[in-house]
Amino acid sequence: MSKGLIIINKYSTMPSMLHQASRIKEEFDKLGVEIEIVKNGYFPYLNDNCDIENTYKNIDFVVYLDKDKYQGE
Repeated sequence: MSKGLIIINKYSTMPSMLHQASRIKEEFDKLGVEIEIVKNGYFPYLNDNCDIENTYKNIDFVVYLDKDKYQGE
């Protein structure tokens, strides 16, 4: 089974953004793909205390829906 992430903007509260991520997840679910929606502010890679190697080591792909192309706090 494939696994993926959908990353959205941590500040976005727009219903259209949340709906878009949910709809994409629904379609992946129909294909048997396991998807997790995460906000970029909570993405473990940005947290020095998180072990990214073990947290998301089995992720096959990422759908990046954030309007900001550069990450950083």
